[in-house]
Amino acid sequence: MSGVEDLKAAMPVIQKETSQSKMHMYGTSSGGIRAAAFAQAKPEHVDRLILSAFTYKGTAPRRSRGGGLASTSCAPTREGSATLR
Repeated sequence: MSGVEDLKAAMPVIQKETSQSKMHMYGTSSGGIRAAAFAQAKPEHVDRLILSAFTYKGTAPRRSRGGGLASTSCAPTREGSATLR
């Protein structure tokens, strides 16, 4: 899963910039899968894990609450946490 490998690769940068060895992770939608998989692979780097996801089984493109198409991204913050959407 490339999202997990991306997070593993980002850890040295996060540690250097924040002096933190653990981070809070918040994963939404498919980002929740990546956050959970990273927490399993590298539990020593996760202080808190919050997952917010649902399963979509329809045939039409999934829409966000605002009406636009939903997306997934990861952005580490200066506080040493990463938000996955």
